[in-house]
Amino acid sequence: SSFIAFSTLEYEVWEDFREVILKVLKKFVSIYKVPFYIRCGLRYKDIITKSRYGLSGKKWSELILPNVIGIAADIEDERIESFSLDTEYKQTASTYTHNMFRFVHFNGSEEISLLLDCDYYCKELTEKSDVEGILNTLHSHSSNFVSNSITPLLEAAMKPESI
Repeated sequence: SSFIAFSTLEYEVWEDFREVILKVLKKFVSIYKVPFYIRCGLRYKDIITKSRYGLSGKKWSELILPNVIGIAADIEDERIESFSLDTEYKQTASTYTHNMFRFVHFNGSEEISLLLDCDYYCKELTEKSDVEGILNTLHSHSSNFVSNSITPLLEAAMKPESI
């Protein structure tokens, strides 16, 4: 009765996903009589696997911007034992971002993938009536994060589509 989370593998338009969240929250509040929220957040996990985009022979420095990949940029994949970057910072007076970047073996694969795990949240008490505004603010912090972390080469390989 004190926690609710939403998970999806993908969605096309934030506004549609937000409506699903708000609909479920309304039902949740009616059942559990929640007076306010202690934490509101949006968390996005993106996995970048070179082979998925036909980029197996490329170095990470050719695909990911230096501010994300750091010292691991020019180390060959087979030499990498681990990589982790973890940062948390304040966006506004009440909202925060926690970014975690790690090399992982996605689904047990031998190939190294880059996990971008980004948590956008408000840890102040939030009135029920303010949730939609907070979610919109958090989403605005997350917008364009992946596109601002990758190089034009990877962006072209991902073949983004306008919706």
